[in-house]
Amino acid sequence: QNCRACAAISSIVLPPREFLVKYLKSDYPDLSLVSTLIIGRDAPLNPGRYLYNNPELMDPFITQLYELLGVKDFREFTARFAITDALRCHAVMTPVPERALANCSRHLHDELKIFPRLRTIVVLGEAAALQFQRFILGRDAKEAAPLSVLLRDRGWATEEVSLAPESDHRLQVIYCYHPTGGYRTSPSIAKLLG
Repeated sequence: QNCRACAAISSIVLPPREFLVKYLKSDYPDLSLVSTLIIGRDAPLNPGRYLYNNPELMDPFITQLYELLGVKDFREFTARFAITDALRCHAVMTPVPERALANCSRHLHDELKIFPRLRTIVVLGEAAALQFQRFILGRDAKEAAPLSVLLRDRGWATEEVSLAPESDHRLQVIYCYHPTGGYRTSPSIAKLLG
């Protein structure tokens, strides 16, 4: 019902809705092995094209994602990484309304708590970067830098953040272009991921 009242409803195709929690038990027997969470826009209209539904499929998004991260296949990916979507719908509107990003950020908050040894978050594309800065880090509109300003000529940017005000647990955040969401792509960030 919350989705049907969302700001993005005019550009949503429902169903299917795919997101990470549904796949944790089958693909991640040990959640402590996941050190990096990828946040992007990966909600294909055809559920057969979703990474966790069809790990053998190498479509342009998955191919470029693996190149960005420096992994060769799904097995290597799930050994260190998990991917979730900034939105829980198939909104195709650009830009994504901030209210839609705000509505879905509560799911993202919950997912960030799932992985006990999370060290890095990779944020893909403009919508995910806006959502992360505004609704996860709590920055106001003036503080949330547009992706083009963040990335400049390098094609990626990093910052260190704490998700809880009183916590000394710091996370590395790496902002990148979306692998297939525009005319620019980021170079491999494998060296930044260790």
